[in-house]
Amino acid sequence: IVGETGEEPMPTPWTVYELVKAISEVDSAWREFMLIDMGGATTDVYSASANTLSPDTVLHGVPEPFIKRTVEGDLGMRVSAVVVGESTQELVKVVFAQQPARQEAFYGYLRHLVAHPDYLPQSEEEKYFDSLLAGLCVGYAAERHAGTKKQVCTCVGNVDLQMGRDLTTVRKVVGSGGWLSRASQFDIHHWLKYRELDDDGRRILLPTQFEYYRDAKGLLPLLANVARLDPQAAARTSIHCLTL
Repeated sequence: IVGETGEEPMPTPWTVYELVKAISEVDSAWREFMLIDMGGATTDVYSASANTLSPDTVLHGVPEPFIKRTVEGDLGMRVSAVVVGESTQELVKVVFAQQPARQEAFYGYLRHLVAHPDYLPQSEEEKYFDSLLAGLCVGYAAERHAGTKKQVCTCVGNVDLQMGRDLTTVRKVVGSGGWLSRASQFDIHHWLKYRELDDDGRRILLPTQFEYYRDAKGLLPLLANVARLDPQAAARTSIHCLTL
């Protein structure tokens, strides 16, 4: 590969991180955005966002960098499918509250995916299970990436204590990776904010109103490698190739 291209191959997460940075710098309309890259084993979440604090809010901990990446090794569409079911079992119980047999069928489908990671859904039910699996990956990965906020009482009155970054003002979200790139009917708005509060009663600081773009042609990982040589051109091309 090096002999043919003249360049050393680079790990996709690192190059996509650099591409997110380049996109944020090349176009003011894309200064702040999120990118969710969901694969068979992991779900990576990137965000370009300033460390903003709303009135009467105090930051707990150190400020985060403008460009941030998190990777969830237990959230993936194939190799990690069974672990997804284990990590999200409380929500799965809610989804199938009145259908215990269907819940068991869903878990059976996850086990089949792990044994046959190249398998594609055949029936309408399997397509639904695939969509549910994707939603669980997106919802939980985004929640873990975002900051949280809770009200605390101090000697000067009540204040909001924020941990992590506030992404509520982000207005653009990009879906990438094989499944998200192809899924034109996927309702990411529902899953990106599937609940308002986490298990500890803290408000989850994810965007509620945003435009969703898909990397429908699966070009972002390739353009991310191009960005090493010409980041501005790669960033502009990346924006141009996204599908609303």
